[in-house]
Amino acid sequence: MTIVTTFYVMSSGIMFAVAAITLLLLCYNKVPSSNQHVRSWVLLTAITAGAIQYVHFLDYKVSGIAESYFYSSLKHHLAVWLCFFVVVMVTMLTRKLYSKPVLLLFFAYTLVMSILGFSADIPIRYEQAPIVFEQQLLWGDTVYAITGPLSVTGMVRDIGFLVVLVWVVASLLLHIKQARHQEVKFIVGYLVLIIGLAIHDSLVLFTGLESIILSLSGYVYLVAVFSFFIFKGYLEMQSELRELAYNDNITQTPNRAGIQADIEALLNASEHVEKLPVCVLDLDHFKVFNDAFGHDIGNQILAKIGRRLLNFTQQRRMLTSRFDKDRFIVLVPHASPDMTLQGLANELHELVKQPLQVDDRIIELGCTIGLFDLDIKDLAASQDIFIIAERAIEHAKKMDKGGTSLYSDIARDSSLQKLKMKLALKNAIQNNEIDIVFQPQFTQHDTLYGAEVLVRWQDKQGNFIPPPEFIAIAESFGLIHDLGKLVCRKTASLLAPHRQWLLDNNQCISINVSAWEFNRSTFLDDILHILEEYQLPTSLFTLEITETVLIQDLQESKQQLKKLRESGFRVALDDFGTGYSSLSYLRELPFDILKIDKAFVDDLNIAEHQSMINGIITIAKAIGLSSVAEGVEDASQHLRLKMMGVDVLQGYHFARPMPFEDFNAQYIAPNAVVRQSTE
Repeated sequence: MTIVTTFYVMSSGIMFAVAAITLLLLCYNKVPSSNQHVRSWVLLTAITAGAIQYVHFLDYKVSGIAESYFYSSLKHHLAVWLCFFVVVMVTMLTRKLYSKPVLLLFFAYTLVMSILGFSADIPIRYEQAPIVFEQQLLWGDTVYAITGPLSVTGMVRDIGFLVVLVWVVASLLLHIKQARHQEVKFIVGYLVLIIGLAIHDSLVLFTGLESIILSLSGYVYLVAVFSFFIFKGYLEMQSELRELAYNDNITQTPNRAGIQADIEALLNASEHVEKLPVCVLDLDHFKVFNDAFGHDIGNQILAKIGRRLLNFTQQRRMLTSRFDKDRFIVLVPHASPDMTLQGLANELHELVKQPLQVDDRIIELGCTIGLFDLDIKDLAASQDIFIIAERAIEHAKKMDKGGTSLYSDIARDSSLQKLKMKLALKNAIQNNEIDIVFQPQFTQHDTLYGAEVLVRWQDKQGNFIPPPEFIAIAESFGLIHDLGKLVCRKTASLLAPHRQWLLDNNQCISINVSAWEFNRSTFLDDILHILEEYQLPTSLFTLEITETVLIQDLQESKQQLKKLRESGFRVALDDFGTGYSSLSYLRELPFDILKIDKAFVDDLNIAEHQSMINGIITIAKAIGLSSVAEGVEDASQHLRLKMMGVDVLQGYHFARPMPFEDFNAQYIAPNAVVRQSTE
């Protein structure tokens, strides 16, 4: 290939590549917001610039008059539209010389020039039919070109090109005043280029200077520069966002997200890193300095400590992060054979104890350090390390404040066990592996009153996890809402086929509600949506709520209970008598049922407990509530509670909790058959 063909093929290729990248950014909406309006114009300009360069490449290769006329006309159309696109793009980017009427006028000029080009028999730049001739360029290449006397239209068009150059130069000069430093470098560089091209083009147009660069190459460079500008701006924006997302803006150390990313990398490479020594550092009495000198001084203290830790850890191939107000974590993924956690802690103590110069103050700090060795395989997720770190530093502050304490495997075992259980429970909920059982409830006359729904979980290893244990995990880790909805949905799906029988026999199904669920703003809507989906009435259900839920905010609880009852639910106060039972709130809050705790039933032979149960039953009757006794395990308890006047009884004496298939077989199906036979 000659220099000419190489020049045009490369420049067209660059422009088409720019267009492709711009299109990708357009599709994925990754262009910075300040350039949203210009992105389409950049795409159009890049495509047009690439096309005109490629047409030049084709034109210089043909020697026939017809082909030369065709390519000359095509270059005319592309050139005038390229000028328009460039003006709009630069105007949008710089926001200088912006005038809607002027842009509309320029659009009209471009449209007229394009129409004239279509209607003309010869290229409109020439007054008479031009001729094809061989042109010998200065460096030896030979190209085919056409020449002839210029027409008035052609002269106007060529002057239009120069006007566009002036417009672009003026816009850039005005933009320099408010441009950022890095932008100024690009703009000044381009101005030198564009002014040089303007002088060059003037000489070619008006003096007959032989050159191949006239072909609007200046606009090609302009597109390249501004496209690079946009891409560079996007990359800078991404870098800044990443910096903000992964680094603490006070200490410049990685924040929680930053250290989590590092831990994720370690988890993915766990075959290379098995043990991870960890130091957790808490600045002693930092709050005192913060309160005494103000937050600005406090932030400067944190910044200086952060820089010390960052330098210290980077020199030793360690990782550090400020993960809480005045707490830092140091990870040692590449521990040397002679390194010990205690030795590292001693170095960190010395590092923190060095006096700090903050303004005109000399500040001396100390710290408490908690140490632990973490088995990477025991870490279910990267964020779980912070839970262990919090426990480690709290343990250290209790054991040796201002010193160093090892958070041993035994002390850490419960934390890791909880993290493992959390992950297993989350998977069980997502995979619908939580079971429910039904414990029948009976009236004083030994007829079926309904059942209480109880939740059960058997893990992957076949172990049955006690409900209090995994429910506490669900509440601690925010899984209780999903667990509650799953229990409600499973209950509804099992009961739906027996809807009519349950309603005809006035059955009541009780579901326990945790404090977290009860206080959730969408709780009522969630449960109503599920029941509506299975076409079950709310009157079929009793929601059991413990009194500890209610005393947190009595007025809010009262409103929530009122909404539940207005929706048709019955509401039971569960475990009554074991918490902060108060007749005042019992009178204020809208309940239907009082449920006597199993602890009273267990010791029914004790006179004091008999008196308390009698008192609870008397209170319930006095304010119009039903009473339910749970945990009835033998005939004597059954008889005593009936004599005391308990309305509903439940316990192993009657039936153990059972899967719904057994509940249906024992209580629903036989009664349904009897009913059908009598009908």
